[in-house]
Amino acid sequence: MEAVRGLIPLVLLIVSCSAEFNSTKTEGNSRCRASLGGASLSETHRALVLQFTADEDCTWTLERPENKSIRIIFSHVQLDPEGSCESENIQVFDGKSTKGTLLGKICSKNDYVPVFESSSNTLTFQIVTDSARIQRTVFIFYYFFTPGTSIPDCGGYLDTPEGSFTSPNYPKPHPEMAYCVWHIQVEKGYKIKLNFKEILLCQLLPGLFCFLHFSLCGKRQHDIFNLLL
Repeated sequence: MEAVRGLIPLVLLIVSCSAEFNSTKTEGNSRCRASLGGASLSETHRALVLQFTADEDCTWTLERPENKSIRIIFSHVQLDPEGSCESENIQVFDGKSTKGTLLGKICSKNDYVPVFESSSNTLTFQIVTDSARIQRTVFIFYYFFTPGTSIPDCGGYLDTPEGSFTSPNYPKPHPEMAYCVWHIQVEKGYKIKLNFKEILLCQLLPGLFCFLHFSLCGKRQHDIFNLLL
């Protein structure tokens, strides 16, 4: 097995949702067949599983009336593996439209979990696909948060020969909407072994979706758990 040569970001994300999807067209865009019941999303948090085919151009805006910022996480992106970044991509904009500041672009060859944050209470993302007749799937989670707030012991850098980390407040329940990333780095030639002694990402109740992702040596993220209860 190849030795570990870089950073391992470990992302712990706890999600609950009860989203419904339909096949009607998104408002204001005749080339979009993936719909969420309108072009504007205003829930405080939501998990979205979007599926696309060829030649689609979809735009959605996230907005809340109060003074909140938005964090959007693209935890799984499956686009055309042969497509170019110019013809097939996801773009995220700060503000109410695609005329706002471009926060970033996601392509099929991304090797990390893209995370973006807005400067205010609105954010827009656009997904464009090329002419390839294949199925695309994008898993998104977004939530609104108060700027400047932080969760103690949520993520960090680990570089010792051995150690441990836990979710915030463990063994007590973690705060809602916890997004924690740990980077583990070792010297060249060493391997990293992770032993999860206890994992409880959500209560066993209908309608909850729990998942955990990690990336190894800069490679594309892998699913450790992907459970729909």
